[in-house]
Amino acid sequence: MTYVRARSTGEVVSVLVDHGDDARILAGGQSLIPIMSAGLARPSLLVDVMGIDDHPGPALEDGQIRIGFRARHIDAERANPAVAAAAPLLPAAAPYVGSRAVRNRGTVVGSVAHADPAGEWPAVATALDATAHIVGVAGSRSVPVSELMLAPLWVDLAPDEMIVSITIPTAAYQEGHSVGAGVYELAHRRGDYAIVGCVAQAMTNTDGQISEARFSLFGLGDVPWRSTEIEDALAGAGRDDIRNVTRQIPDQITAVTDAKASAGYRKRVSGVVAARALERAFDDANSRFPTG
Repeated sequence: MTYVRARSTGEVVSVLVDHGDDARILAGGQSLIPIMSAGLARPSLLVDVMGIDDHPGPALEDGQIRIGFRARHIDAERANPAVAAAAPLLPAAAPYVGSRAVRNRGTVVGSVAHADPAGEWPAVATALDATAHIVGVAGSRSVPVSELMLAPLWVDLAPDEMIVSITIPTAAYQEGHSVGAGVYELAHRRGDYAIVGCVAQAMTNTDGQISEARFSLFGLGDVPWRSTEIEDALAGAGRDDIRNVTRQIPDQITAVTDAKASAGYRKRVSGVVAARALERAFDDANSRFPTG
C-alpha cells in the first residue's frame, strides 16, 4: 500500500485521477481504518489530507456555518458561543459520536462522506439542510447532503472528487424566540452506533410554543429520515403536544432488520425516540430565555 501526504486539494484530485477507485482519502481515519481492518476496503493508496492548510471551523462565514474537511468531532463539541447559538445541534450531537479518542481524531466531513446510516453527522446534516461543497477534476459543485447520500456507505462522489467543506444555514434570530437542540439514542452503550436515534433542533417562543422544528431519525434504514410534513405540524405545538404529532411516524417509515434489532422494533420505537429528542430540544430552547 502507498501512502501520500497531500499538501493541497489540487494534489488530492491529481492523485485520485491517477489511481481512481484504488485510492482512498484519509482524514481522521476513524471510519476508514476499521472497515479496512475488517477487509471491507482494500485501497492500494491512501491520500492523507490532514496536512493541507485549511480553516476547519466550525466557523460563521457569510451568514452560514462552515465546517472544513479537517474539523474534528471535538471541534464541533467545543464550538464557540456564536456557532453554538446559530446551530446548537452541532455541540449537542458531537458527544454522542464514539469515544473521546474517536472524537479527538475523527472528522465531521469524513463521517458525512462515510454515510453510515447509524451515524450522527449524516442525520445532523440532513436535519439542518447542510450543503456539501465538492472539488474534482471537472471543477467544483455543491450538493445538499440529503441528496449526496445514496445508500449505506455510498455517496454520489466521482472517484476523483473530495468534499472540502459543508455549510449549514444559521438559525435565524427572532425577537422573543430561542433555539435549542436535543439528541436521543437507543444504543447498547453510550458511544455505540444507535439502534434508533434522533437529532432535533427547535425554536420556541415565550408563549411556550414551537415556532420551528427540525429533526432527523437515523439507524432505521439506508439513509437518515426526515419529514418536513411532521416538522410543519409541530409549528405552534406546546411540549405536551409533541408526542401526539410524532405518534404518526411509525406509519410513515420503513426500517431494516439486522443483528441489533428487527424492523418491527425500530418502527415501534421511532415515534417515541423522535418525541424525546424534540422534547429535549424544546426544553433546551426554553432554558436559554433570560430569567429574572
